[in-house]
Amino acid sequence: MAKEHAMIESGRRQSLGKRIWKNRWVYLFLLPGIAFVLLFCYGPMYGLVVAFKDYKISKGILGSPWANPWYNNFAMMFKDKKFNAAFFNTIRMGLAYIITGFPGPIILALLLNELRNRHYKNTLQVIYTFPNFLSWVIVGGLMTTIFAGEGVINSLIRASGGQTYGFLTDKGLIRPLLYATSIWKGTGWSAILYLAGIAGISPELYEAAEVDGANRFHKMWYITWPEIRSTAVILLILAFGGIMSKGYEDYSFVVQTKPAYANDITASLADDNATLTVSGVADEDWANTTVTVDGSEVTGFEGGVAALDSALSVGDHKVVVTVDTYRDNTATVTAMSAMTADDIKLENNTLTITDDDVATFIANVSGVSVNGENLRGSELGSAIFNEDGTVNFEGVVSSHGNDTTVFPNGDKEAYELIITSAGYPVVILTTTAAE
Repeated sequence: MAKEHAMIESGRRQSLGKRIWKNRWVYLFLLPGIAFVLLFCYGPMYGLVVAFKDYKISKGILGSPWANPWYNNFAMMFKDKKFNAAFFNTIRMGLAYIITGFPGPIILALLLNELRNRHYKNTLQVIYTFPNFLSWVIVGGLMTTIFAGEGVINSLIRASGGQTYGFLTDKGLIRPLLYATSIWKGTGWSAILYLAGIAGISPELYEAAEVDGANRFHKMWYITWPEIRSTAVILLILAFGGIMSKGYEDYSFVVQTKPAYANDITASLADDNATLTVSGVADEDWANTTVTVDGSEVTGFEGGVAALDSALSVGDHKVVVTVDTYRDNTATVTAMSAMTADDIKLENNTLTITDDDVATFIANVSGVSVNGENLRGSELGSAIFNEDGTVNFEGVVSSHGNDTTVFPNGDKEAYELIITSAGYPVVILTTTAAE
């Protein structure tokens, strides 16, 4: 008996081997798919250990030391004041995506199923499915072309004499726009599953209902929908499983959120003419931007420049730039002492700043521009000003590679001088060359 059992087991093993050899070409075709899953799905999973390591880019993932304690990275994340906002905002948007996007494919499938003209039905199905094959980069570009400040809609509004609107920067519109974009892109593709389920419904059910006097709505409500309801429930469960990952791509490519950090927006003060300059805010975003200096709101920006009510004292002043669709952007800048043309001398191609209050400023000069030409020293990146506050333009060239004639004595009656210093505001002055 044991011998017979061993022979049977041996026959099974041989039978399995023979079956594999018989279908060897099928297994060969499976190899690329298996390799893809192993390489791109299972291979990167070792990177999950980064969550428990004090990651050093120079040492790599495996070479970096373990975090101490092991949950340190998680503790830092939970302590971040923006974590709760980001987490619950993700949940809220994920639920909104499901609520707004889940019924669409079901409704579309039921409506397409009621069409009797097969060619018309197939044409519509292709049209509705096509957006799914567009990447979010393309979809984002389309939305920008249509809704941006210089987009199609605003161009039509401008041509008709109306006031343009920042559709992509209005925090009240951005979520509905994202949901509508997701519906437009994915409804046709998701409807295919329901259409496949509808195709499996027995025609005899419809025939029996028609004999009983049911109209098309009755057949759809009492036959079609109950037959695909189980499919809908399964897809709904799967949708909830991906709630934390929903919406990242469309948000990244559709929403115009730059600048998103404080260092993307810069502000500078010049107390000599009580001027505030703000850079980094798009033209269409000024309608949703609030700027304050030491708690007092500043309005009337034209091209990012606004005049203050009065000159400020020398020292630190807090400038807060808040764009509704961005994060709060805060910049602390220093108002320089008043400088006039009398504080600047230009003789024999030598520029001299004589005001004593700008000694520290001169030591940190990072850029000088004269009449639109950005200047630099004899070596790229070298200081423009000498320690005594002078610039000899015989040793200075423009950043475009021009010669020293960019600032010749007597070439113009007046010169616009723009000086940029690290930690200080941009200083814009006009001076006249000496005779």
